[in-house]
Amino acid sequence: MRIVPFAPDHLGALEPQPRQAFYRSYLTPEVARDLAGGNAWSAVQQGRVLCCAGLQPIWSGRAAAWALFSTWIAPSSFLRLHLYARGVLDNAQANGLRRIETQIDPAFPEAVRWAALLGFEFEGVMRRYLPDGRDMYLVARIGKC
Repeated sequence: MRIVPFAPDHLGALEPQPRQAFYRSYLTPEVARDLAGGNAWSAVQQGRVLCCAGLQPIWSGRAAAWALFSTWIAPSSFLRLHLYARGVLDNAQANGLRRIETQIDPAFPEAVRWAALLGFEFEGVMRRYLPDGRDMYLVARIGKC
């Protein structure tokens, strides 16, 4: 597995895992170009995109974390991805990013657990957040001021 800079065509090549499949219709070429403008990366193995993730700036000192995983990702690859993501988050906060936030589906316990392992803390429930009316959790990593 290689970790490479994110390119917009990676989103089109990613076959999202079932829990994230609903995002497919929202991942337009414009969104992909916007994500490429942030601190983003992809994991690629044997021509398959396993993961796309990154930090999207919101304003100075604040960013939104995002990650999409492929159906092809193997548990053996996940530890390397976790360590890489943790390094990206730690480095961003060491370089002045005060707040990194993301939204997590409460019905996806693996995502909730992973966010906690990455150092995100629960902040609240965003009611009726998704297009189908489901709730999402808001979690954040707060850096030292």
